Amino acid sequence: MLEVGQAVAVKTYSDCVNVHMFRFALTKKGLGEITTEIREHTEFYYAEDYHQQYLHKVPKGYCGLKGTGVTCSIGAEKDEL
Repeated sequence: MLEVGQAVAVKTYSDCVNVHMFRFALTKKGLGEITTEIREHTEFYYAEDYHQQYLHKVPKGYCGLKGTGVTCSIGAEKDEL
């Protein structure tokens, strides 16, 4: 079975809060709904060897590496966000 998708695996409640804070910051910036799944960390499997260190092998491998321009001050006071 092959699964392709994006997920953030969180280990703690704090991790979950941080992910939601960043998701909110991205949405507030106008980048649309963020659909990455957030789930509790369970088992982790590495991808095939040819996927490892991809950007080292292909430095310009992703066209979207310009970033979002969004910062999220994890742990900052609410007024600072």
